[in-house]
Amino acid sequence: MEANQWLCMFVMSVLGTKLARRLKISRSSFLLPYVYITMKAKCWCQALRVCRKPFHSCVRKVVSYATGKANVYGDPSTTGGKQS
Repeated sequence: MEANQWLCMFVMSVLGTKLARRLKISRSSFLLPYVYITMKAKCWCQALRVCRKPFHSCVRKVVSYATGKANVYGDPSTTGGKQS
């Protein structure tokens, strides 16, 4: 069983059938966060950090939560047959 499916089943068991249905959470929901960073251009030059500000974060941390089914890039079963 994959991690997202396990998480959905766990959340549904904690919330109960009625509340899970109201929140539109099912076994096919996608609940795992997607985490990535972006680099701040002003802090970097040719892959070297040039920022000298103390305690300054030179990257942005982004956490995104998908809703609905996961869309796998180029997978015809999740893109309606269209290749991106």
